Amino acid sequence: LPAYRRLRATVSELAEETRGTVQLVAEDQGLGIYVYHITAAGGVQSDVHIGKTVHLHTTAAGKAILAHLPEERIEQIIEYRGLPRVTENTIGDKDELLDQLQEIRDDGFSFNNEERIPGQQGVGVPILDEDEQVIAAISVSGPKARVEEDLPNTILTKVNEVELTIKFE
Repeated sequence: LPAYRRLRATVSELAEETRGTVQLVAEDQGLGIYVYHITAAGGVQSDVHIGKTVHLHTTAAGKAILAHLPEERIEQIIEYRGLPRVTENTIGDKDELLDQLQEIRDDGFSFNNEERIPGQQGVGVPILDEDEQVIAAISVSGPKARVEEDLPNTILTKVNEVELTIKFE
């Protein structure tokens, strides 16, 4: 509960700072579930609501989560849920997705390039616990033109603060 309160505060801070829509997503039965979200004043609304589920491979937060799951869990999710294409940009090929997940692990963040909603991009960062296990992810999304180059660093900084709080609470 204290970690959830801190995460909500972080989501709100990021929304204000980025003028975007910020989501907190967790994995549940191989899907991403929106746990919390907020759209900043002037931000673009989308179909996101608390409790909505999406395929992990279609969102920045979902890919950040996938990249930090054990390999056997990734395989199970792909086998059970498949890789349905939601837009023409959605990754539908397992090998391509696995390559991208390795890049996400290397970089520490993920991108969503119109993979769930045409015209929308996003950046996602995993939230890891004290054992380096992924517990959720935060993403910031908005129109293509608004997703800035320094957005990954902004989110990484905020998530690092949250991870430290979770580890030492």
